[in-house]
Amino acid sequence: MQSSSANQVLKQEIQLFNKQLDMGASAFASGDQKTYHDAIESTGRALGNMCKSGSVELALALEALWYQKLVKKTESDEHYSACFSHHTSSMWSAGRRMSPGPIMTGDPDCIAFVAHNSVLLGHTEVMLLVMEDWRRRYAHLRLIFVGLTPCQPDLLRRLSDIGIEAITPADKSQPLSLTSWLRKTLISENTGTAIWLSSPIWAHFIFGYRIAIRQVFWSVKFHAVHLGKEVTHIGMTKQCDGIVKIHGKPWLAFQPPLAVQIKERDSNTRANLRGIYDDKFLFASIARDEKFNSPKFVTAVAQILKRCPDSIFMFTGREISPVIEKIFTDYGVTDQAMFIGWVDTELYTNLIDCFLETFPFGCGITGMQALSHGTPVISLWDKNTLPTFYFQDSEQANRFDKNWLISNTETDYVDAATDCFRRWTRGEKRTPTSREKIIFLDSPKYEQFFKLVTGS
Repeated sequence: MQSSSANQVLKQEIQLFNKQLDMGASAFASGDQKTYHDAIESTGRALGNMCKSGSVELALALEALWYQKLVKKTESDEHYSACFSHHTSSMWSAGRRMSPGPIMTGDPDCIAFVAHNSVLLGHTEVMLLVMEDWRRRYAHLRLIFVGLTPCQPDLLRRLSDIGIEAITPADKSQPLSLTSWLRKTLISENTGTAIWLSSPIWAHFIFGYRIAIRQVFWSVKFHAVHLGKEVTHIGMTKQCDGIVKIHGKPWLAFQPPLAVQIKERDSNTRANLRGIYDDKFLFASIARDEKFNSPKFVTAVAQILKRCPDSIFMFTGREISPVIEKIFTDYGVTDQAMFIGWVDTELYTNLIDCFLETFPFGCGITGMQALSHGTPVISLWDKNTLPTFYFQDSEQANRFDKNWLISNTETDYVDAATDCFRRWTRGEKRTPTSREKIIFLDSPKYEQFFKLVTGS
């Protein structure tokens, strides 16, 4: 009888949680920010309460849904930190409570990169850059990749190309089983250091549970969770060294490398791939759909399209942002917009004529891919846009390369994109950007990261 009653309570708890998720998502779509944030807080606190009451498996399972449905809709560091503040300590405590205990041994030369999802995205692209460099630089290291989901073929191929072993479960399992599997796997590999890749989901529980002697949380985007002195925290920061305080917590400062490999294509190949759009000027932003929830950015794009009637704007993601739908409709430019879903970012940054970097949160890997191809990149000097991670100010940034145009205001941003279109109408051809110049921006970072990871 008690079991049946407990199951009924649990079912009601899940229904209430999902109802609040739906309410928050609907509020965001309608522009009701208060209800949206209230839903995030109430569901975040609910996750913490589940951990305290012993429903840890449920809390971990629902956290991923909460993250996808509510948290990711707003792209800012402050937002992520606030969202996870409601349950991080409870998740950590649950992990510590359920842990078999400290790990006593591990080879310091065996370093594992651990990913919540084994997919090829921006953070794993950066990981691959680090792994490839470390393989050349530190021959004594044994590097492995451990993912908590079956490995996506593209990522598996890229890992294989640089000689890195990928260890993943045979199929999707429940969070607690995966956590136990992860710990046992790293112990069997005699891993000395485990580097958690960026995603805050489960990190607080898993590091509380303990998976290696040295545990590193590496943020390649937002600083959502801080797990105390037992974990080394490496942040996504501007150019600086040492320890920086982010949301009042200490992080090791690091600006990661972003200049990934590209394939060279001649103009005829590009024209053939563009197909029926070869006579159109192609603007594009290759980014996650959450970045298109910025009204200021989307309004700037709409203004550009109004000024450039012979152009198309391509944009990516899992689904079309309601912000884009509303603003493009209001400006009457929906016929110039093309949603292209998930694409090969390296290919599309080469095919287009102008890359529009999103703001206030910019485009790291894809922006550098576009620049490497000689595709003009329009950036706004804003808090978290790409040029601010490489240069001291917009004047210095604008001296770097003529294909990278950095504006100080949204009006200037629109003007720069419009000028790029007008040069195309006059028949001006794009000019290449020195690949060596771009790679040089990142060259010192690999050794710096190694020292941060190993504490050397």
